[in-house]
Amino acid sequence: MYLVAFKGEDFSQIIYFATKVALVGWPLIWIYSVRNKFLPFFGKKVGKSLVLGLISGLVIVAAVSGLYYLMSGFIAQYTSNLVSTAEGLNFLEHYVLFSFFLSVIHSFIEEYYWRWFVLNGLMLKFGKTLSVVIASLAFASHHFIVVMQFVPAYLAIIATIAIFLLGVFWSELYLRTKSIWGSWLSHFFADAVIMTIGYFLIF
Repeated sequence: MYLVAFKGEDFSQIIYFATKVALVGWPLIWIYSVRNKFLPFFGKKVGKSLVLGLISGLVIVAAVSGLYYLMSGFIAQYTSNLVSTAEGLNFLEHYVLFSFFLSVIHSFIEEYYWRWFVLNGLMLKFGKTLSVVIASLAFASHHFIVVMQFVPAYLAIIATIAIFLLGVFWSELYLRTKSIWGSWLSHFFADAVIMTIGYFLIF
């Protein structure tokens, strides 16, 4: 809606933030009737969760940074797409602030929604493996639409496969530690390094 159907429209920002409100609000409304059947939100293995999140996050930063270093010239050709999307959502002039929101707050919202709410909800009906696969596919499908705004379809597919695998990893991390802190920390590093590269490309 905000990246394709109404791209560049003044109210695309409103749609964008409305979706974030829905991501936070809908689970709180729905969960009231089944809250006792869900795994913990923070859990007891916070330390283990954070350590694994930190290690995996640093691995992601190293991998993405290395890929950018090797392919910076190739990636730079798509900078205009990044600029036009940033202008369409009116955050180009506030790129650093938006990057903070995306890396810190939005990554937490996504872990809360996809790992805690969606994954737990699916596990009320399906087994663990199928639930992880479905939740990760749904998580990746949204990002496919986003990535398609910046690069050709074949690159978007490759990136989406990587995002799916990250979704599987973050789901496993959450299920093993029963805490979203680790998956959030790892997710934070992933978003932060991508937004940092975006900054270097644009500015």
